[in-house]
Amino acid sequence: MKLKQLESAIQEICPERDFGNTPTIELEQYSTPPRLAATLLLEIQDFITERIAFDLGCGCGVLSAGISVLEASMVYCLDIDQKCLDITSGNLNSVDIKAEFIRGNVEDFKGKDWADVVVTNPPFGTRKTGIDWVFVEKGLVLAPDVFSFHKTSTRKFFQKKVKEGGIGGEIMMTVPFELPKMYKIHKKKAVNVDVDIWHFSR
Repeated sequence: MKLKQLESAIQEICPERDFGNTPTIELEQYSTPPRLAATLLLEIQDFITERIAFDLGCGCGVLSAGISVLEASMVYCLDIDQKCLDITSGNLNSVDIKAEFIRGNVEDFKGKDWADVVVTNPPFGTRKTGIDWVFVEKGLVLAPDVFSFHKTSTRKFFQKKVKEGGIGGEIMMTVPFELPKMYKIHKKKAVNVDVDIWHFSR
């Protein structure tokens, strides 16, 4: 499958990507751009096809949509916001994939080895310091491989965490992540933030 094909499929599956026009700033709710999701997922297709995936902090289900197109055997979708789970569930109704929707806080979520791979676009940690690393830590409990998006400005922080934790961690690519104007504090219509796509492993 080509990048444009997967991007278009994600857009078709997920017409609702704006958190019902009521995103929550404390949760740093920003939808993963479909093209960016497709770029990552095609790169890691061998980790997804016919495997169990976990979308940690699923938001509106953009990553889950791409995971379903790439024929994962199952996807778990976890989010603290029931509104997000309802949107994701509605979006995934149009695709043939076994999915389980779980409302929960990543920090408190229990369980180990639920999946083969975790894919996540976590909060950047702007509103709650360190929450971005919490997603990685929890992801590595749930699966041996975690693929996630993090602001390039936090690269040294993550490199230090990888070294201290004795885990695998490499930057796959650095990409521009467009953040649209979604909250009152935003002055510009949109802004691009450089983001590292990481592969963590245990």
